[in-house]
Amino acid sequence: MTGCNQTPTLLLVDDDEINRIAFTRALGQLNHDLGFVTAEDGLEALEYLHERIARNNGVLPPVIVLLDVYMPRMNGAEFCNALAENPCFGDLTVYAFGTADMPVAIRSVLDAHIDGYLTKDSPLETLTSLPQLEAYIQIP
Repeated sequence: MTGCNQTPTLLLVDDDEINRIAFTRALGQLNHDLGFVTAEDGLEALEYLHERIARNNGVLPPVIVLLDVYMPRMNGAEFCNALAENPCFGDLTVYAFGTADMPVAIRSVLDAHIDGYLTKDSPLETLTSLPQLEAYIQIP
């Protein structure tokens, strides 16, 4: 990841407001040094990432993306494909999440070269299971 000496920002991309609230609360239960940003879909997330690059002299600071598979305007696979088209996003860490019974959706994001797939069970369990976050959170 670019700028490994910097604390990453966790970018949650999910069109479901309830899920965004649940992840926000779960992150609040952890002792962490992470930045936290939410986006409602892939397009909004791409806008955020481009803004981060612009503010950081053309370099993307560390960002870990938690990405819903099904979203309006730009879904998870489309978002990953857009990332692949821009070399600035080459070191970005992306985890997709959804329900376990979505084999077509799972295949579409796995084909898009994500770092992993998580099921939407418990936001707290999801956050504490990400290996890239272990250095930045303390599990209560």
